[in-house]
Amino acid sequence: MTSAEDPLLQRISAVPVTREDLIEFAQAMAAQPDPAARAYEARTIWLVQRHRGQPDKACALEFRMQALARVFEDGRIEGWTLPGDADRGIPTHHAVLAAAAMEPLVLIDGRPGFERHSFMARVLQFAPALGSG
Repeated sequence: MTSAEDPLLQRISAVPVTREDLIEFAQAMAAQPDPAARAYEARTIWLVQRHRGQPDKACALEFRMQALARVFEDGRIEGWTLPGDADRGIPTHHAVLAAAAMEPLVLIDGRPGFERHSFMARVLQFAPALGSG
């Protein structure tokens, strides 16, 4: 099944998510002292409690964070992050988070992801031009 044929992915991709939503989620998980508290089940509980009555929003945040994690794992974001601890959070340029909030989700090996070239173009769209300010 392609991304275009997956009705769940299409519905979740259309849910409005902001950069601030992703930051709040990432900070909440990074603040957990126990790695088990950042596991999928714990993240799901936090999302459901935080976005009570908005299951699609909770799902959208999880899918987008999974897709962003894949970008980091694939090493496709060099120069847009600072050194950090993957378990405690990786300082990330605001343009990356803004792109992750807006970029359409696609299926990559059956999991949520972002199309590489489109995602990086969107990161550049949100990044201030050098010398512009």
